[in-house]
This record gives sequence, C-alpha cells and structure tokens, in this order.
Amino acid sequence: MTLVVSNTALLVPLMLGLLVALPLYPLLAPNIRFAAFALFVGVSMSITAFPVLARIISERRMLTRPLGALALSAAAIDDVSAWFLIALATAVAGAGSGVAVLETIGWAAVFCLGMAFLVRPIVARAAVAYDEAGRLPGTWITVIFAGVLLSAIATETIGIAVIFGAFVMGISMPRHAGLSEDVTRRVEDFVLTLLLPLFFAYTGLRTNVGLLGQGQLIAITVGLCAIAIVGKY
Repeated sequence: MTLVVSNTALLVPLMLGLLVALPLYPLLAPNIRFAAFALFVGVSMSITAFPVLARIISERRMLTRPLGALALSAAAIDDVSAWFLIALATAVAGAGSGVAVLETIGWAAVFCLGMAFLVRPIVARAAVAYDEAGRLPGTWITVIFAGVLLSAIATETIGIAVIFGAFVMGISMPRHAGLSEDVTRRVEDFVLTLLLPLFFAYTGLRTNVGLLGQGQLIAITVGLCAIAIVGKY
C-alpha cells in the first residue's frame, strides 16, 4: 500500500508537470535543455514537503495512527525518488553534452554506492558507541557533521545539488531510535533558532516577487499551483 500511494503521488503530478512543460518551455526557458526544464517542472509538481507534513501529522497527534504512518512512509519514499530526479535534472542542465550527462550520472551512482558500502558501515559504529555510553560521544557528532559537509562538497564537485549529498549522508545513518533522538536533541535548537530563520531570510532576500509583475507570469504561477494541488489529489 505504501509503495502504491507513494508512486502514484509521484508519477501523476510528474506526468502533469511534463505535459505543462511543453507549452511553457518556449516562454520560460528557451535557452535551457528541454529535458532538464521538463524534469524540473515535473519534480516541482510532485515533491512532498516532508518536514512540513511530519510537523502537521505530529501536531494533529496522528503519528501512531495508521493514516499518519502511511502518509509519512509514502512521503519518505516520494522524497527519495524526487531527490534522485532532481539530481538527474541538475546533471542534465549542467552538462554540456550527452556524454557529459552520462558521466555526471555515473559519478553520482559511484558516490551513492560509496556511501552505501563504505561510509554506512563506518557511521553504523555510532549506534554501538551510543549503546555503550548511553549517549553519542562528541567525537561522533563531529564525524557526522563532517560527513554531511564532505558529502555536500562531493556532490557539488560532481555537478549535482549540494543538498543531495547531505541527504544521502542522512539516509546512510544507522536506524537507531535512541541515536536519532540524541542527535536531534543536540542540533534541533541550533537549527530551528538560527539556521532555519537564516535560510528563509536568505531565500526571501534572493526572491524577486516583482518579476511576476506581468499578467502572463502571474497566470502561469497560479496555473502551476493549481496543477500541483490537483495532481496531489
């Protein structure tokens, strides 16, 4: 059921996004590769804001209910698939030729395999260290944060989104409830009170809403929002 819900929630909006990319391409991105533009629009229509969904489900006390568990599981699978599609779109947009695209995707695959078979067994020892000490030692906190930064740098060097590297590092972490709670407790206040407001402020300052001053662009924006909502339904 989870796979069916997740794949449907991804594929239907993705297909609608690919279709709407056809008339929008000559208007918005005539100098960009169509494949990259279409993938970007499709993923934009289909991706789920997983942290927002988790917060909503938590506030409504639905985490332990079947519907809440199904929604979170489906959204998690949806996010993993969408991030791979974003990496593919970035690779297609940044590469200069078909060979370069395949090379970028190949290096991305090598990076993921390296994280799965080399990095994951190393960070798995963090769970052992947590069980022995009852808390995660400071050394392991340093290792985890260094791994996040190095993974982000690696994917940027490859030519795909930096956040993809950090995301892969996150899914490489061991599935240990106590460890996850300890790491979250240590970084949550710092992230929520400093980094998150800075992120939204930085993003807001870089966003020029005035570019939507044209009636045509406003209509396109409203139409894309409607397609995203209908596709998710």
